[in-house]
Amino acid sequence: MQRGKSGYDSVMCSGRKTVRAFVPKPLPPEPPITLADGLKELLESAAHALGQLDVVSTLLPETALFLYTYVRKEAVLSSQIEGVQSSLSDLLLFELAKAPGAPTDDIREVSITCQHLSTACTAWETMASSVKPPDPRGPREAAFEQPGPYQSARPVPPLSELDWWHWTG
Repeated sequence: MQRGKSGYDSVMCSGRKTVRAFVPKPLPPEPPITLADGLKELLESAAHALGQLDVVSTLLPETALFLYTYVRKEAVLSSQIEGVQSSLSDLLLFELAKAPGAPTDDIREVSITCQHLSTACTAWETMASSVKPPDPRGPREAAFEQPGPYQSARPVPPLSELDWWHWTG
């Protein structure tokens, strides 16, 4: 199937600047996307599994506990790909300061991977909570309000005389 280019380059003016922009073709694509044999069933199965996960997450009394277990399972599986000999039960025993059945160096490596994944999850939650949705009034009206917490935390450099002349002239 040959679709050709997915859009085109365009030159536009933005204020006093000329910019190049990529303008995509409208959706849905022509000819329509056709899924290969078996791919449609796999896609439906994946969507169904995500739906089940979403339902389970609403039923959990403590989602942090689910995330804790999932992070450890993912760390064990990722480490096994790299040749580390450890299991989820070995990792949990290690974290409880008990004697695991696998080499301690391997389990310590998985534990470090868990710490990295937990840090990434925390950073993701922090980032997601700090993102402000777009203002429905538009950017011009919203620009006169107070800045958000991210913008308030950044230091504002003082304007020099040249900067003042540039913005007022």
